[in-house]
Amino acid sequence: FTLIELLVVIAIISLLATTVMISLRDSQREARDAKRRADITTLMTGLNLYFDENDEYPQSNCTEQNGYIVCLSADAIGTPSYWIPDLQGYMTPPPADPGKHLNPNHDTYIYLVHASRQGYDLYFQLEEGPQEDNCEIGSIQFFPPEPSETWSTRCPN
Repeated sequence: FTLIELLVVIAIISLLATTVMISLRDSQREARDAKRRADITTLMTGLNLYFDENDEYPQSNCTEQNGYIVCLSADAIGTPSYWIPDLQGYMTPPPADPGKHLNPNHDTYIYLVHASRQGYDLYFQLEEGPQEDNCEIGSIQFFPPEPSETWSTRCPN
């Protein structure tokens, strides 16, 4: 082989490797978003089981803000803890965001239970595409001084 032929082969292999890496990166983002949706569905199931037995949604170890009781999940790097401790008997281990957001504050799930404990909202951030605001809450500010933004939401039917 001549030097030119070797360079052409190396360039072709590099181009193919780059294409494969880009498609893998997109697949990984989609997989993390699928895990987020599955985690939220699992969390909703646990919350509904808790409600069926207790006629209210749990609030343990959370802080009250503006008429809501706010519980933040452990982030993807943090050690899993029961961020809604009363759910320990209903699901194990607790879900944790898989991480990899550009803003590390988005590597969390947020549980807001209404002060009456008869309703809740779950918040999470998708990496791909628009956020899914199923509860029609609109933009909200969780991490001042960051601006308000729309999060994906789920709430009981």
